[in-house]
Amino acid sequence: MSMRIRTAWTVATLLAALLGPARGTADTLTPPASAATLAPSTSSLLRGTVAELLSVYVPRDLKDLQQQLQNAREFQMAATSQINTAHALAAEAESRVTVMMQEIETTKAKRAVAKKAKDKPAMEALDATAERQRNEKEYLEHLRDAMMAEADRVETEQAAMAARVKSLELETLLSSKNEELRSPLANSQSAAQYRTLLRNLLDAQRDSADKFRKAAEKDKRVTDRRIEQLKSLSKLGGSE
Repeated sequence: MSMRIRTAWTVATLLAALLGPARGTADTLTPPASAATLAPSTSSLLRGTVAELLSVYVPRDLKDLQQQLQNAREFQMAATSQINTAHALAAEAESRVTVMMQEIETTKAKRAVAKKAKDKPAMEALDATAERQRNEKEYLEHLRDAMMAEADRVETEQAAMAARVKSLELETLLSSKNEELRSPLANSQSAAQYRTLLRNLLDAQRDSADKFRKAAEKDKRVTDRRIEQLKSLSKLGGSE
């Protein structure tokens, strides 16, 4: 009887030794989730929100921003001169078109007289003159159209550059606010102000991109007009 008791005790001891560590390991790998573990920390959530807010815009080098801002403002001033020049050339071309139309009518009248007189050499000379005048008129019309398209393009680009100036000014301001928001002294009000300024910047950048896209479309139109101008110029050949 004592032998059976000792045997049973030995078996129980061995089972306890085998099962005890295994259960302990399982408990270590999969601990029960507590309410404290699952619930987010309020302070951690706040820091995470600010960090994500800062990730929306990564500040660029301040010197680079200032240089781009200066270039944009200089372009605005230069664009005004380009627009005035294009309008002046278009007006001059239009005046020359008017003169050429009068010359064409005069040539037609002269040819009618030569035809009535059956002066064949005069008719041939006047036909050549009329063809040259028509080609010159066509060229001047294409020159006028090209200059008007150029003025329109530069005006659109100037408006786009004004939008870029606004966005660069906002970006310069936001860059300094970015540093302030990273400060330990920053609070929820600082984050709210930063968010508002950031939204204003993004709206300004979108507006600038839209206007530059329109300018690019008009740039193609200018190129088309200049191609037509070049074609009409080739018809003039070496004529004075």
